[in-house]
Amino acid sequence: MAELFDPIDIRGMRVPNRVVRSATSERAADDEGHVTPEFIEYYRPLGAGGAGLVITGYAFIRPDGRCNPRQLGLFDDSQIPGLSELVQAFHHASGDGGARIAAQIVHGGRQVPPSTRDPVAPSVVPEPVLGTEPRALFEEEIEGLLLDFAEAARRVKEAGFDAVQLHAAHGYMISQFLSPHTNRREDGWGGSPEGRRRFALETVARVREEIDDLPLLIKLNLEDGIEGGLCAEEGLEHAVALAEAGVDAIEVSAGMLETPKGRGAVRGPEGSGGEGYLLNLAAKVKSLVEVPVIAVGGFRSRMVIDTVIRSGQADMVAMARPLIREPDLPKKFLQGKERADCVSCSGCHKGEGPTSCAKL
Repeated sequence: MAELFDPIDIRGMRVPNRVVRSATSERAADDEGHVTPEFIEYYRPLGAGGAGLVITGYAFIRPDGRCNPRQLGLFDDSQIPGLSELVQAFHHASGDGGARIAAQIVHGGRQVPPSTRDPVAPSVVPEPVLGTEPRALFEEEIEGLLLDFAEAARRVKEAGFDAVQLHAAHGYMISQFLSPHTNRREDGWGGSPEGRRRFALETVARVREEIDDLPLLIKLNLEDGIEGGLCAEEGLEHAVALAEAGVDAIEVSAGMLETPKGRGAVRGPEGSGGEGYLLNLAAKVKSLVEVPVIAVGGFRSRMVIDTVIRSGQADMVAMARPLIREPDLPKKFLQGKERADCVSCSGCHKGEGPTSCAKL
């Protein structure tokens, strides 16, 4: 029976415990997506805070996939030196703790600002929250997009990160290809579950060619939470196929921007279904795949997290908002703290400055 502070291996990467800092936007890069001193200082406390694995906020792989200002970029080799400095600072802060850091890579697809020049997506499906109206990718353009994902992953490796995570959740580009709501193509990149997951599988294959044995993780929607969207049954098929294709760990999530409140990945303190509101989805994936499964969704208390790990419903547990408020929460858990101070208000995701707790 595994315990929360037991180590775990992910494709040869030894992670010192089962606590994951799930990716969340930092809003601390410069206007071109380069790492800034402010960005590095954001990660020092996380390196020292006791989480076994820390995943950066989504880094955009090319300019038309950028989702917000001051988002980290991974589309140009000029960004590698700053990323290397970030990794070195993180590892130094971790010291003997041995914490690992992964970079999450993304293309926003239809979930980019409407001011984006020539936004693209699998199909012409307007995004109602942002008001973005994308055009459908031409089939010959998909090859270039796959190359951009692979090149971004190469930069992650060259910068010295311990792992790569593909963002295939929350309605971004890979998630859009996987979902019948946003992928209405009738060519070989859609039309059936197999066609819809072709882009994700090709992305995994291209990225693997660039990163060799570096661990490759994926954050994956199991369901969209909207009518006509991805359902759990098809989501499970995607998870199994991706594990068989060489993904080394799966973080299980749900929802997209247009998902009704209370059915997506980020929920408030009221009506959220309690801690671990996506755990049932992670447990289903865990029952079908051999690779480590990461559960996420409203975890706040040591007792609940311990139960998840000991029961084998998931191999690791991820948190985002609690570690925005308390980067050292994992150390506090180890020292006897029972519950995070985070109240799930999501004020940390509002405002223009770097992501921070609104209650402090």
